[in-house]
This record gives sequence, structure tokens and C-alpha cells, in this order.
Amino acid sequence: MLSAAQEFDAKSAGASPDAARPHRKLRPQLAAIAVGASTGGPQALVQILRSLAGGKLNAAVLVAIHTPAEFCESVAVMMGRESGREVVIPTGPELVRPDVVYMPSGNMHLRLMKRLGAAYVESCAEPHDVRYRPCVDVLFDSAAYVYGPRLMAVVLTGMGADGLEGARMVNASGGCVLAQKLETCVVESMPSAVISAGLAQKSDTPEDIAAHILLRTGTQVNAR
Repeated sequence: MLSAAQEFDAKSAGASPDAARPHRKLRPQLAAIAVGASTGGPQALVQILRSLAGGKLNAAVLVAIHTPAEFCESVAVMMGRESGREVVIPTGPELVRPDVVYMPSGNMHLRLMKRLGAAYVESCAEPHDVRYRPCVDVLFDSAAYVYGPRLMAVVLTGMGADGLEGARMVNASGGCVLAQKLETCVVESMPSAVISAGLAQKSDTPEDIAAHILLRTGTQVNAR
């Protein structure tokens, strides 16, 4: 409630009392969810996708899971079968579409780019001087550049600290970072690194992460 003095000041300035009320800055609706993981990641991501309850997602899902090159295609097929969602492995630059899960081809990174104001995704070999392929940092960095505050980065179960530097970029670009709750991880190193650095806004179970995604994308459950 405004005090009498505040209401008087507002009226004196020719404004309504409501105009003098402080306004909370609204968070923009998300356009993309970037997911990074390693050991146990496919199962955790399937949990998230299943928990979206069949709604047509108003955002793309961009995935980098440390996977041996020879298994990338089979993991993508499994992901589509178990989640009931379209999974695409892009080769050349492809226009990003909502409600589609994108994964890189074997021994490649998933990278985002912007062309004429639109977001494109591709599997790419560069950079070569990184430890992991696909590299979560490469995905997060490029997605942060393209989407800024309309990006949510999710760090799931996995060994190592891939995604830590990318999470810094996501935060710096105005996006948000969620980490899997450590007790639910097969290996907790990746989300633990992000949480310990103070970069994760929330730490939740895969099912609760899905709930945040539904809320921030404005997705209607069972609207498919």
C-alpha cells in the first residue's frame, strides 16, 4: 500500500497512485533450454522430457551429453523413443524450431549461431582444443550469445566440470542456470562445480526442473 504522502505526490505529479508503485521486472519467456551432462545424463534428461507431460514446448532443447562417437545416434534414437519428442541431429546450419530436441553428431559439438535475427544450430568440429566432445561449455557459450536472457542452462549429472565456464557466460548474458540436485545424480561433479561457484539459481530434481521449464516457457500441459 502507498502512504498518504506517496498518493499525494503521485496525484500532484498528474499520475495515478498506481503509477508510483514499484514494478517487479518480469523475466522474459524462455526460447531455449541448453542441457549439459555426462554419466547418467541420458536417463536424467529423459526424466525431464517425460515430466513435461506431453505439452508442446514453446522452446527448443539443445543437448550436449558426453557420449562416445559410435553411440551418439543410438542415444538420440533412444531419447526420442523414451520421451516421445522429435530429436534431430543437425549437420549443416539448421533453423532452430521450438518443441524439438537437438543433439550433435558423433565426435562433434553442438553450436548455435545467429543469422538475420534467427537462431541456427549445427554440429561442428571446432574448437579442437577442448577435453570433451561434445563440450558443454561450447554449447552454453554459443547459446548465451544467441539467446541472452531467454536461455535456461541446465547442468545434469556427470563427471568433471564441463559447463562451469559456460554457466558463467549464461549468467553474464542474463540467462538462468539450474543444476540437478546432488542427491539424485549418478555422478555429482558437474552440477556440484556450478553450485559451488554460486552460478546456479536453483538445484532441483529432474521432475522439478521440468516444472521450472513449463513455467518459464509458458507451455500448456497436454496441449500437444
